[in-house]
Amino acid sequence: MSPSDTHDVHTLTGAYATDALPEAERRAFEEHLGDCPSCRQEVAGLVATAARLGVAAAAPAPPAMRERVLSQISTVRQVSPVVARLEDVRADIPWFRQPLAVAASLLLVLTIGLGVFAATERQRANDAEQTAARITAVVMDPDRREATQPVSSGGSGTVVMADDRAVFHAAGLPELPSDRAYQLWRIDKAGAHSLGVLGRGGDRSLQQFVEHVDSADKLGLTVEPSAGSKAPTTTPVLVLPMPA
Repeated sequence: MSPSDTHDVHTLTGAYATDALPEAERRAFEEHLGDCPSCRQEVAGLVATAARLGVAAAAPAPPAMRERVLSQISTVRQVSPVVARLEDVRADIPWFRQPLAVAASLLLVLTIGLGVFAATERQRANDAEQTAARITAVVMDPDRREATQPVSSGGSGTVVMADDRAVFHAAGLPELPSDRAYQLWRIDKAGAHSLGVLGRGGDRSLQQFVEHVDSADKLGLTVEPSAGSKAPTTTPVLVLPMPA
């Protein structure tokens, strides 16, 4: 990140926490995090908040609300849209460069939309928060090592490693059909061990926290059935050595 960008680098915490930064800016911002305790604390708080809100319990609407809303639809006039003047619209500035309050507000909107789980999912909320804290600790570790490699089918994969913990991040992967998914593997002398099904790719980046890894291990990414496989069934689209 060039010196000319330092005046607004601190406003990128919300965009970073929601994985909305382009690859080059993400890596530059991670370098900034190593020298900025206030941004590290802010990112950790935003990531933890997103994890809690994403699996928050939601109360069902009263049974009579649907009937009441439907009965009034035909009598309630729609409010006319408010059109802003063109000179007031700052379309040339990306949303993630707006003040932190805007980024934090967007984070809140995104995560509240996920809060439709039952109260029995509270343990998942705790697990998600712990995972978010672990990911943040690895990314912000001053002794972290990083390696990036292109994916053969498109996109790239990055691993950030600190001690025996690592974070895998992939972006720009081609979107798979609904019955297929990307699956991550830890590869050692004994073979390939599943680290979980990550998703279908496309516009959404994929991320996974990994424990108990060694510098001699490799991470492999394959295309598998959507439910996952016990062992790789296709040629890996990525084999990424752990950073030395």
